[in-house]
Amino acid sequence: MSKVLPINLNTGYTIHCGDFYRLSIITTSPQHRPWYMERFINIHMYDDTGSHLGLQAEIPIAYDEVLEQKPIPYKTLTAEKIRNIIKKENYLLLYLDEYYLQDSQSYQKKHKFHDILIYGYDNYDNYYYIRSYL
Repeated sequence: MSKVLPINLNTGYTIHCGDFYRLSIITTSPQHRPWYMERFINIHMYDDTGSHLGLQAEIPIAYDEVLEQKPIPYKTLTAEKIRNIIKKENYLLLYLDEYYLQDSQSYQKKHKFHDILIYGYDNYDNYYYIRSYL
């Protein structure tokens, strides 16, 4: 059994990976277009990208009904829990430290944090569908 949630890899923007992953989810559905058009600039400027312009957001961005975020303690994250999250039509965005990832350039050299998006799984071949820019 497998399940793969939709993502759009052609968002038209080359931006921070965390924003790219969120846009790749949001832009999969035409029904989210009004939400996207109304809020994207605010989301983008909330990121550090706008700090060089002297812009600061006073309130954290709420992704509300389109991208509701719930933190999951990493100690509770198991293969079964990941599959259950995806079965419920939810994406999983993990924030990893490359210092601990053997295949990264920062392995045991420096702490560098990066997002990865898990959007599907395949039980038959025992693997996950992920996007990562490590």
